[in-house]
Amino acid sequence: MFPPNITNCNEDTDLTNAHKDLQYGYAQSKWVAEQLVLKARDRGLPAAIYRLGNLSGDSVNANWNKADFNLMFLLSCINSGIAPMFNFKFEMTPVDFASYIIVSLTQQISWSLGKTIHIINKKTIDSKHMFEWISANGYPLSILLYDDWLQRMEKLEKTGKSENITKVTSIMTSMNSSVFEDTRVFTHDNLSKYLEIYLKDKYIHITSSILRKYLSGLVKQQLISRPKMSNEVLRPLSNRVALVTGASSGIGEAIAKKLAESGASLVIAARRIEKLEKIRNDLLQEGNIVAAMQADVTKLDDMKKLVEETSEMFGNIDILVNSAGVMYYTMMKNFQVDQWEKQVDVNCKGTMNAVAAVLPGMLQQENGHIINISSDAGRKVFPGLTVYSATKAFVESFSQGLRLETANSGIKVTTIQPGDVKTALFELTTDKEAESLYAQPNKEIVLQPEDIANAVLYAVTQPRNCSVNEILIEPREAPI
Repeated sequence: MFPPNITNCNEDTDLTNAHKDLQYGYAQSKWVAEQLVLKARDRGLPAAIYRLGNLSGDSVNANWNKADFNLMFLLSCINSGIAPMFNFKFEMTPVDFASYIIVSLTQQISWSLGKTIHIINKKTIDSKHMFEWISANGYPLSILLYDDWLQRMEKLEKTGKSENITKVTSIMTSMNSSVFEDTRVFTHDNLSKYLEIYLKDKYIHITSSILRKYLSGLVKQQLISRPKMSNEVLRPLSNRVALVTGASSGIGEAIAKKLAESGASLVIAARRIEKLEKIRNDLLQEGNIVAAMQADVTKLDDMKKLVEETSEMFGNIDILVNSAGVMYYTMMKNFQVDQWEKQVDVNCKGTMNAVAAVLPGMLQQENGHIINISSDAGRKVFPGLTVYSATKAFVESFSQGLRLETANSGIKVTTIQPGDVKTALFELTTDKEAESLYAQPNKEIVLQPEDIANAVLYAVTQPRNCSVNEILIEPREAPI
């Protein structure tokens, strides 16, 4: 209905002359039908126009029109194991929601007469996140550049193994990829008003739960095979959603692996996306449910987006592990101010940003567990680590206050306080004087990252009524 030159697609936009820019027959036919209704309305006939979005399967039984392009496209990706790298946005409006709204509007016909109403999903799903979700749920996808993907699809088409691959390839080759990277925004003000007045906003959003129903329905219809997952045996964190920051190496990586292996639906986050993707791919091969997302904990907007995308992909977050951190040995007299500030930004502000992003959802669901990776330096100041010790003391105080304030809300707050751990943190130091005096731990008696991961798993597997506030974990031969 809306030509490409109209980016803000409002319900009251005048489309009288839009036919000049409509490129395909389907849109042109809809324009003709709508113009006929508008002329009838102008002559006094009662009429309302309902513009439907891209209808997906019903949210209960997952029945889906097999000729729908979104479905054919997803089936072609799942069955081929490859997907394109492009900025496509999946707009899915569950068909049962659309029919429910149409029937409801008919019962309130005086409200809808004379209006145009977009019955369309309020939230789209970026193709990147959809492919991540599909991979994390047992159908690993290799992401290829668009042209490379299309060439692979054309080769697969010749095998004749999949009718969907043939249809999708035919459609995609007949159009420029920019057609699918649609930047148009469809408003739904009239729909929102109606929902607010008559239905108390009973909008059916596409959630991870509904997407899983779709996958199950497609398996039952033998359109896709059963997922390649080993998650059928119940594990202690099955049905739990976890988010781990600083997961690209060291303690964060070990925690991520432990939570995934224990059954959690996991999102790993850090700035180094290449390392994250390798960790994710390794865990996927073992049948775990994992997605990787790039994020900088020092940026609140990054953390809010990370939490939002995690929730959209897997559902409400049950476990947050704040593992992102930096440590520099510095002598105060050497004024390594940039490194002081970096530690404050990552260790303090990063922890606050992650909590600020995840806490509203946990409070709403009255459940959640926040794990803050602190340090024994948060309990005792070590020379050469004055600023680092101060940041970890902040984490301890922040966690204690948060724990006290949320004690009756169903949320748990735990700090893990490791001593020396074999990680790359020691390699960050540039202050040679501080390094020679203080940064020489006995390599024979340091902890392993897996030791910290085991402590995290212990904390998050306690009964709901039991909260582990702190775990101080030291090398046996180096107590404090």
